[in-house]
Amino acid sequence: SVTVTHENDILVILMFSKILILTGLAAAGLLLYIVNSITPSEAGASGIFAVFILGYVVLLSLITFFIWFVLMLVRKLGEGSDISRRVAGLTLVKTYYYSSVFSLGVVILVSLQSIGTVGFREYLLVTLLVLLGCLYVTKRTT
Repeated sequence: SVTVTHENDILVILMFSKILILTGLAAAGLLLYIVNSITPSEAGASGIFAVFILGYVVLLSLITFFIWFVLMLVRKLGEGSDISRRVAGLTLVKTYYYSSVFSLGVVILVSLQSIGTVGFREYLLVTLLVLLGCLYVTKRTT
C-alpha cells in the first residue's frame, strides 16, 4: 500500500500544473501559427477541426488556472469562514474536470456561431449541457 503524504500531493499538483501549462502553451503556439499562416479554404475540414481542438486545449488551461487562482484567493481571504471550508475540497484535478466541461461549452458555442445558428434556444441547450456536465463531475468526484 502506498502512503500518501502532503509532499506527494504537492508533487502531483506541481507536475500536473506543469503538464497543463506546457500543453496550453504548445496549443496556443500551434493555434497562432495556424490562424496566421493558413486560410480556412487551404486548411480544409481537418484544419478547422484542429483549430477547434487547439482552442479547447487553450481554454481548458486558461479556465483551469483561473478557477484555481480564484479558489486560492478565496481560501486566503476567507480563512476560517464557511465559504473557505466549502472550497477547501476542490483540488486542481477537480478544477480541471470542471474546466473541461466549461471549455467544451465555449467551443460548442463558437462552432455554432461559425455556422450562424446561435439563438436563445442554442444558448439554453449548451447551458443545460454544461450544467449536466458539472453535475456529473460533482457526482463522480465525491
